[in-house]
Amino acid sequence: MNAVEFDALLDEIQTAALGLSLWNPVLVSISRLFGAHDVALHKDLWKGGGWAVRTGGDDRMVSDYFSYYAGIHPLALRTMSAPAGTVLTDRMIIPRAEFERTEFYAGWVRPNGFDEQLHVRLDNDAHAMVGLSVTRPRGAREFDDAELGLARRIAPHLRRAVTTYERFQELGQTNAHMINALDQMRRGVFGLDADGRVVFANKVARAMLAQRNVLRVENGVLAAVGANQTRMIERLLGSIARGEAASNLSLERPDGRPPLQLEPVRLGGAGSISDLRPSLTLLLLVLDPEVETGDALARLRERYGLTATEAAVAFHAARGKGVAAVATALGIGQGTVRSHLKRVFEKTGAHRQAELAWIVSDTGTIGGTP
Repeated sequence: MNAVEFDALLDEIQTAALGLSLWNPVLVSISRLFGAHDVALHKDLWKGGGWAVRTGGDDRMVSDYFSYYAGIHPLALRTMSAPAGTVLTDRMIIPRAEFERTEFYAGWVRPNGFDEQLHVRLDNDAHAMVGLSVTRPRGAREFDDAELGLARRIAPHLRRAVTTYERFQELGQTNAHMINALDQMRRGVFGLDADGRVVFANKVARAMLAQRNVLRVENGVLAAVGANQTRMIERLLGSIARGEAASNLSLERPDGRPPLQLEPVRLGGAGSISDLRPSLTLLLLVLDPEVETGDALARLRERYGLTATEAAVAFHAARGKGVAAVATALGIGQGTVRSHLKRVFEKTGAHRQAELAWIVSDTGTIGGTP
C-alpha cells in the first residue's frame, strides 16, 4: 500500500468519524486492501448485544451473531483483556484443530464461508470491546507479517474515528432530545451568543419571528420591529455582556394586545477567540401573557371543574378586582359576575376574596398580565 492509497483510506476514515458518510466505504476499502471475504466493524457488549457494520452478509447475520454467537466466540473470549491496538489472527489465539471443533466454528464460521480471520482490537473496557474483523474464505492464504503490520498502522486511526463517531452520536442524540423538549415549551426560547446572534430558536420563538409584529432577526442578530424596542434589546444584551444584573424586558405590541415579556437567563462567559462558531451565552425566554393566561385558566377549570366564564371571573376577582371591574373586563353584566362568583366559591370552597386569591395562586394562575 503506497502513501497515496494510505492517505485516501485515512480520509475515508475521518469522514466517517464525523458522520459525513457511512462506514461502508471504509470497510470496502479495507476489504480490497486485504483481499477479504468480509470486513466487520463491531462493538460487543460484555453483557450481551452490540452493533456491527459489515461489507458482507445481511441484517440477519448481525442479529444471529449478537443474539447468540457473540457469547460463545472463542477468539473474543480469549482476548478479553487484550489492549487496544492488538492485532491477532485466529491461528495465534487458538490452534486450528481446536477452533474447528467449537460450536462457534460449526454454527457461524463454516456456514458463512469464513475461514482465515484477522482481528484488530480497537478498544476494550469493562463494558464492551470494539474491534475490526477481517476474514477470508476457506482455502485462502493466511495473513502474513506485512498485512499484520498494515493492520497495526490502521488501528489507531480507526480507534480515534470510532470514538469520535460515538461521541458525535451521543451529542447528536442529546441535542435532539433538548431541541424536542424546548419545542414542547409554550414560551419562546432564543439562544444567543455574546453579540446577540441567534444560535437557536425553539418552535414558539420561530413562530414569533414569522409573525414579524414584534421580534425579528437582522443580520443574524435578534432585534425588534421598532427602533426604540430594538435599542431596549441592545441595552439588555449590553448589560449582560458587562456582567451586570439584567431585569426583564417588556415589548409593546402594535395591535394593543398585552406586551411580550422577555426574561434573560445567563448561561456563562463568552467563547474564546479561538472558537470556530458562536457559543451560547444567553437564553432569552419570551412570555406571551395571552398564552400563559389561557394555560392558567385551563388548569383552574381542570382542578375545580369551573366553566370557562367561571374560571375567567375567578382569575380577575383573585387579582383584587371588584364586581364592576370584572364585568367590564369580561364584557358581561354585574349580576352575571355575582352569579358566577357564587358558583366559584361553592366549587373551590372559598368564602372570601382573599381565600379565592390564594386558591387561584396555588394553581399557578396569578402573575401574568390580565
